Amino acid sequence: VIFPAAFVFTPATAPAPAKTVENITALADKLILQAYAPATVLANDNGDIIYISGRTGKYLEPAAGKVNWNIFAMAREGLYYPLTSGFRQALKKNEEVTFPRAVVKNEGGSQLVDIAFNPSRSRRPCGERCW
Repeated sequence: VIFPAAFVFTPATAPAPAKTVENITALADKLILQAYAPATVLANDNGDIIYISGRTGKYLEPAAGKVNWNIFAMAREGLYYPLTSGFRQALKKNEEVTFPRAVVKNEGGSQLVDIAFNPSRSRRPCGERCW
């Protein structure tokens, strides 16, 4: 390692202003969702996962073997019944269904979670009905 023999002062220059300004609202929304929103999964009527938002590792785990992006196949221990039951009810009623205080087991022990199934008001994200 070679260090300079003397310190030479060079004035700092301000960075050039960005040519494009980021949308502050979109950035704020993204940061708030990452920090405070619950983990969310968007799935079709078959339970096939289309989109994931947030950290779902406590609740879903990919099964060993062939890749399967089905929410029921990925459910951690204790969540399979609440997921299938709540999902089935939501499909039948076509309205929000909640399954409070479901017990999920993971590496950290057991945890109580509230699960909500909400139908999408638009078919656009999936090309079909989404939950």
